[in-house]
Amino acid sequence: MNAFLKLFCFIKYSRATLMKNGQHTKKGFTLIEALAGIVIIGILAAAIAMPLNMGARAYVTGQSLMRSQEIGRVALWRIERDLRKLRKGNLTVADTSTLTFTDAYQDSITFSFSGGQLLKNGFLLADSVSAITFTYYDSTNTVLSPLPLSLTNRANVYMIRMFLILTVGGESYNFEEQIFPRDLRF
Repeated sequence: MNAFLKLFCFIKYSRATLMKNGQHTKKGFTLIEALAGIVIIGILAAAIAMPLNMGARAYVTGQSLMRSQEIGRVALWRIERDLRKLRKGNLTVADTSTLTFTDAYQDSITFSFSGGQLLKNGFLLADSVSAITFTYYDSTNTVLSPLPLSLTNRANVYMIRMFLILTVGGESYNFEEQIFPRDLRF
């Protein structure tokens, strides 16, 4: 602030001296005054632009978060809805990232992870997927292994836990769900 005051006094003194000597007869701004005004406007513009830029970045980050949460919730909801139709003995493939079964209507349903996409019967269910993991548990809450599950272990599945990781805009978001298919509980 002190330097600014000195500059202002210098500009005023220089102008007054020029006007006394008769060298400056026109009214207006000197070049130094105009440059000082431009510098001041530039500083004010920079001070205003920083909070605006931070607000814009916060908005973009919030939109990215909302989009990823929506994708993750919808994907898990759709998988959960279909797995609730699973009947005992109809689980045909039970692997870490692939799950195939026949539902109550005798429709074959496959959930798989390929190339950053979560697929249901080959159709896109969610994109921006970094990983999906299916873990299978029996009625004593013991993890069934090795994967892919054998026919005996597939018949003993009581609960399926899904872990989904989405990466949107450089940020990773984790989703987890436990599913107890209706016909496997009793």
